[in-house]
Amino acid sequence: GDEYREMAADNPLLRSGLLMKEGGELMASADFNTINKTEGVLTSFEVLNLSLDRTDLVILSACETGLGEVKIGEGVLGLQRSFQVAGAKTVIMSIFKVSDEVTQKLMLSFYKNWLASGNKFDSFVSAKKEIMIVYKEPKYWGAFVMIGAD
Repeated sequence: GDEYREMAADNPLLRSGLLMKEGGELMASADFNTINKTEGVLTSFEVLNLSLDRTDLVILSACETGLGEVKIGEGVLGLQRSFQVAGAKTVIMSIFKVSDEVTQKLMLSFYKNWLASGNKFDSFVSAKKEIMIVYKEPKYWGAFVMIGAD
């Protein structure tokens, strides 16, 4: 417990990740020694060890999945950077809280456009423009950013 807490305090890659099925129960148990050893939580540290060289796109559409911690000399350490270091060519993520309804519409439009055109970046921009017509405020569409190669 205490040793992991100290490591996590020093390493932002152990403090960011994705909760999977039953992950909330694991986090509630506060048994930090098992987080990287038990299914239910995928930490950014674990993502670094994945082989994603053949992964064209990772979408992290939940709230604030693009946030991380700034480390001097290393840039932003967090979930999105871990996916890139692991080999994912492109990551779409959100940098603040998002509406579930608008996220669903944005992603459906993005996928439809991408299947039709084959161009991720243009499809992403087009999908955001479509959303802007109905949802004018940036709080609905401004959270989503795409990083990486097209």
